[in-house]
Amino acid sequence: MMSKVSIGCLVQTLRLRGILEWRNEVTSGSDQSGSSESAEVMILIWPAGEFKRLPRGTTASEIVRDQVRSVAMKLHRNNVQ
Repeated sequence: MMSKVSIGCLVQTLRLRGILEWRNEVTSGSDQSGSSESAEVMILIWPAGEFKRLPRGTTASEIVRDQVRSVAMKLHRNNVQ
């Protein structure tokens, strides 16, 4: 018998797979460069389900740093007003 955590992980995995398959269907044929490897990659930030197009080679730490910086700037703007 699977635990609730295991079932939750399975459901999230299936959702992610569905999102990625949908994204492939939507964007298939949109890259007209003729090259199988582009300068950008599409990433999915989970669990928010947000897609971002970033330069190939971008690391996870760079993404987290940019998100933390963005949140800090929003908080700063709210405190200044």
